[in-house]
Amino acid sequence: MVFLSGCGMLNSEDCLMYSKYDGWQEGQRAYVDADRDGHGAPASLVNPSICILYGASVAGYSTNNDDCDDARAAVNPDAEELCNDGLDNDCDNGADCWDNVSCGGRDIDGDGYYSGENEGDDCNDCNPDSHPDMIEACWTDDNCDGYVRQCDTGESSVIDTGE
Repeated sequence: MVFLSGCGMLNSEDCLMYSKYDGWQEGQRAYVDADRDGHGAPASLVNPSICILYGASVAGYSTNNDDCDDARAAVNPDAEELCNDGLDNDCDNGADCWDNVSCGGRDIDGDGYYSGENEGDDCNDCNPDSHPDMIEACWTDDNCDGYVRQCDTGESSVIDTGE
């Protein structure tokens, strides 16, 4: 039998539980897992965490709180990033292009240049200021030529003439 108990304050890490058979025991936090993907949502006033015995499980709860979209089972830290859906599938705070996923034939950043191996020449399709016709600033490869423009001390930028 699993005994559920409030864990005290919302951000408190103490989960003490009482059983008439075993007395006071330390438990572990469990978080609402609405989409049942094994990853719970961070605790909030709407979805507070609960305490459960170590090793126990409760349907609809998970012992981690790393799900960035608890309404979609396909979105969680174990998922692979998918192209063209506009979602942060793997919960790394970036959708589509941030995971070096080749989503060829697309212009994610809207700069008019496409990304993808053998399908486009935009070297950073997450940044609209990075494409083959961009004037290169110091210490970056804004024009996708494979070279980082180095500048002398005190110089704010160097124009890449392509020569």
